[in-house]
Amino acid sequence: MSAPNRAVPQLDALTSLRGLAAWWVVLYHTRSVLKPHISADFMEFVKNGDLAVDMFFVLSGFVMYLSYSSRISRSFSSVQDFLYKRFARVYPLHFFILLCFLVYVTAFFFYSGELPGKYSSTYFLQSLFLVQNWGISDGLQWNVPAWSISTEFFAYLCFPVLVFFLKFREWPTWVLGTTLVVTALGLHLYFRVLGFNFTGGIEQTGLLRCVAQFFMGMILCVIYRRDDRQNAFKICALLVIAAALIAMRVLEKQAPVIPLIWVTLILGFALWQRSNPLLARPLVWLGDISYATYLCHYLGFIVFKHVFVKAGQVTPLWLVMGFYLCLLIASHLLFRYIEKPAQRWLLRRRAQLQPAQA
Repeated sequence: MSAPNRAVPQLDALTSLRGLAAWWVVLYHTRSVLKPHISADFMEFVKNGDLAVDMFFVLSGFVMYLSYSSRISRSFSSVQDFLYKRFARVYPLHFFILLCFLVYVTAFFFYSGELPGKYSSTYFLQSLFLVQNWGISDGLQWNVPAWSISTEFFAYLCFPVLVFFLKFREWPTWVLGTTLVVTALGLHLYFRVLGFNFTGGIEQTGLLRCVAQFFMGMILCVIYRRDDRQNAFKICALLVIAAALIAMRVLEKQAPVIPLIWVTLILGFALWQRSNPLLARPLVWLGDISYATYLCHYLGFIVFKHVFVKAGQVTPLWLVMGFYLCLLIASHLLFRYIEKPAQRWLLRRRAQLQPAQA
């Protein structure tokens, strides 16, 4: 079976994985109201939800290489086409949510006479241009989760250069595997030298954290395409390795295994074609709307806290579950009526302009 024929089920499984990871981030950011209602063991899982962002980085590199590596040539037009498509994919919803934040901050200021926190105009402008986490800011503001969108867009800019000059397809498999491990170790050393725990100091470490793991995702895709045979033993081995790496993470908080956990899980689920639970349609739908979930949940939770959360009181579970349900509905509406229509309009607009420019 050829790689192109496998692309659709594989991408569906990874779409589902992205959806689950997005909800792990949601649980992480809403853990303050969730904590009284869950066990201590589950809370430990929730408290590590910021690690899901690293899965996004690896998965993004994997999908970009799978989808675009053969389309990008040395011509400027092919690079321009790739970057425009990524812009059309990520920017419209980012811009819309940023405007919603502006409405919230303005309304709060007129109502109370003060800002609801640190919301600088400089960071807002940086966010407009998606450069807010390129090492030029001293903290996270406005739509905090969008820091990763900023760093991913930088990775998109690097992608054509990496495809041009690093001929991954020509590398032996053992070199690819070694590069994955060395990159993970190098990232671990980078955090140690700066004195941060992994995921710490986002404004200083986020850019390299993203690009390194995006790079690992690209390499992973080359390994994935090397062997088209469905191999149950290989899948099981990858998932066992992932479990062992997760155990290492539990035992040693600074173990340099977090990127490798995502590498093994992504490859395992990508190779798993039959009876893959991630191919369930509800999970794929969760993945389809995951970008909207990721971008809108932070503002939604801020508003939820203003209205329903009382200091020193436990927020009822039914209210917390109601917030999650509203988030699902909002994500679907944003996906259907903002994200996808804006993307289609931008792509259609460019297609109309190209003949005129020619």
